[in-house]
Amino acid sequence: MKQRMVNHCQCEICRSGRDHPDREVHRQINYIMSQLNSNQRRLLAAYEAQQLGRGGIARIALITGLDRKTIRRGLLELKQAIAA
Repeated sequence: MKQRMVNHCQCEICRSGRDHPDREVHRQINYIMSQLNSNQRRLLAAYEAQQLGRGGIARIALITGLDRKTIRRGLLELKQAIAA
């Protein structure tokens, strides 16, 4: 399997360089994302966005570098899988 580059979070916390617990969480999320295929990345991003609630899609897009449309597609796939 081809290894993807690890994305660097572009949120304000991570760009500031300040020591903050969220920086490590964002690093871990991006490392995991780099190990997954596109379908798995989309579903994981959708799950994480769902856990955050309102604004979650935008937040996860900023952290992971994934397009918001990709995350929305993942949310639809999650809903369909759960409803089946």
